[in-house]
Amino acid sequence: MFAFSKALKKRFALIMSVLMIVFPIQSFAASFSDTEGHWASDYIETVKALHMISGYEDGRFLPDRVLSRAEFIAMILNASQMTLSTETDDYWATPYIQTAIDAGLITENEYGDNTRSTYDAPISREEMASILIHIYLPDQADRDAVDIQTAVTDLDTVSPEYAESVALALSLGFFTGFPDATFRPAESATRAQAAVIICKYLDYEDRLPDDPTTEDSTTDDPSASLGSSFAVSGIEIGDSAETVSATLGSPNRVDASPYDFDWWIYHNQYENYYMIGIGDDGVKALFVYSNAFESKLELTLGMTKIRVSYILGSPVETISKSGIAYTQPNTDQMATYKNDGDYITAYFDSGDGGKLFALLIVDADSELEMNGIYGNQTDALRLAYEKEILDLTNVFRVSQGTYPLAYSDAIAVTARAHSEDMVERDFFSHTNPDGESPFERILADGIDYGYAAENIAAGYPNVFAVHAGWLASEGHRENLLREMTYMGAGVAFGGTYNVYYTQDFYAP
Repeated sequence: MFAFSKALKKRFALIMSVLMIVFPIQSFAASFSDTEGHWASDYIETVKALHMISGYEDGRFLPDRVLSRAEFIAMILNASQMTLSTETDDYWATPYIQTAIDAGLITENEYGDNTRSTYDAPISREEMASILIHIYLPDQADRDAVDIQTAVTDLDTVSPEYAESVALALSLGFFTGFPDATFRPAESATRAQAAVIICKYLDYEDRLPDDPTTEDSTTDDPSASLGSSFAVSGIEIGDSAETVSATLGSPNRVDASPYDFDWWIYHNQYENYYMIGIGDDGVKALFVYSNAFESKLELTLGMTKIRVSYILGSPVETISKSGIAYTQPNTDQMATYKNDGDYITAYFDSGDGGKLFALLIVDADSELEMNGIYGNQTDALRLAYEKEILDLTNVFRVSQGTYPLAYSDAIAVTARAHSEDMVERDFFSHTNPDGESPFERILADGIDYGYAAENIAAGYPNVFAVHAGWLASEGHRENLLREMTYMGAGVAFGGTYNVYYTQDFYAP
């Protein structure tokens, strides 16, 4: 970022960091189950049905794999539905660890130090018992009231600081010990053992239904009437265009998409924003950047990625099209899942605790028929992306309590020219090979500004992804929220990174 001052005393706020994603190609992995006949199979299936635990990308659960401290802390906090800390950094488990510390489940130096490697280390059975008891019986008076009865023979080998918790966990039936009457306190806990503990905890908290895989026919939840897993303002994938029109009325705008459908876009001054993908045979996709959606899966905006993954399962690694397996992004900003025959891309605001802020749900046939990951890059799609960049910017601004920006065709010309220049001359920078900075390009196009700013990005497959990328960068995020008046966007297809985005702002 830099400031510029000359005769007109113009000031220019510029974010110089790059935003690029490259999507390599890799092959699929085989999928299979490994829990049939396992001693903990029933527990694993029960907890899985409640979306409290998930398997790996290849379909395995790996029940006998050891569990890290961070993983168990996240599991038990998800099961408890405790509100997570907003503290974040580049370690996925930080909100969970800080929540556990704040709630008194562990101390800050519980395991010697408070480093990532410490929490990535396997959790022992006695450590698991301590966390469990502190979340189930947080008050010492309740712990003192438990009648301690244990039959294991190695209680004297439990670490002194965990002795009470282990005795309580055994007395309450969370643990039963091994067939040889030992507890083995220092032994690393496994994923299967964690599933049993989570299942028992939910049962003791009266949150384990008799059949967690069935729906309650008497529920007042509006999502119970859904034919599919998701709906937006009452519209589901498979509904007819006539149903959409009758239910929602005319859209604010109709845009091209990279798929085999057009987007019907709805919002009320950028609140309650959603898009309905309409193809020849009805609704093919949904995009929602608001709370205007219902889900049978109890998915809600504001969830963290790990909670979304517990509900939807592990993100897919690749999607195969015409014999080519395209790697799917799995980052702090976005991940793609497969559920109920649809592909679901979840977008997370890593600048706000990694919270889920938007969902893209696409019918599998439409996804598989799309050309690669970018689709058919037509002029109509370019124009759609440019308008949608304004939409997403304004939805974010309004959600943050500020005013929406007006679209400027004039500065959009400047932005588009820069994106086209990056394609044609194969560079990625705010400053072009002639040494012209953004403020010089804006002035050259006859725009008399008082303040101006610019965001650029390349390689992102669509505007939803690039918006998530800008939110994740502190400087770009600041630009999205600056006190500007106008915004224009320019998109160009081609070049080294397939697609280039430029977003320019200014205030007179």
